Amino acid sequence: MKYNSLQRSDVPVIVTHVDQKTMGWLLLAMGAVLLITAK
Repeated sequence: MKYNSLQRSDVPVIVTHVDQKTMGWLLLAMGAVLLITAK
């Protein structure tokens, strides 16, 4: 993944603003996409 528009210093700030539940759904969605694209 490339974060062209984001600087590394901005990432922790964004993570702290994201709910854990939302983060969980994002991880699930990313995992599903990886599984689909891997096949």
